[in-house]
Amino acid sequence: MVFNAELYDDSYELNNQPDVQLKIKSSDQKEYDFTFSKKDNYYQLNAGSLAEGDYNFQASTMWNGNKLSSEGRFSIQAGNPELNNLVARPEILRNLSLLSGGQSHSLSGLKQLTDSLLSDEMAKPIIFSTLDVKPFIDWKWLFILIFLCLASEWFLRRYWGSY
Repeated sequence: MVFNAELYDDSYELNNQPDVQLKIKSSDQKEYDFTFSKKDNYYQLNAGSLAEGDYNFQASTMWNGNKLSSEGRFSIQAGNPELNNLVARPEILRNLSLLSGGQSHSLSGLKQLTDSLLSDEMAKPIIFSTLDVKPFIDWKWLFILIFLCLASEWFLRRYWGSY
């Protein structure tokens, strides 16, 4: 929500010397206080986005000892920009596909679509595989079993003297 404001002096020239405050009040009695930013010779305020609903506002300032104010109402309604234009425009999609290096096919050209998908190298499936490698030293029980086999072989050869 962006507000613009102008302040005219006694000779109807634009002036932005005094600060201008804006108070926005929603229908559920929430109040938002803002101060306008000074631009070249006018005021501007970006109030951000507000929830949908009805609002009252009052802008006020002091100029030459007089309190000046202006008030009004506005309403914010939910809108869906997709509902603004409900007419199908396939030429936009066709131009977009041509600009991006793609193709467009009509319903009657369904056979051409399947042929182009089957012949396109970029449309081939890609297989990913993950290899999980665990070091041999992490298998403690297997390491102990092999060590015991080697140790018993060494001991039996020594004991029977066939070494």
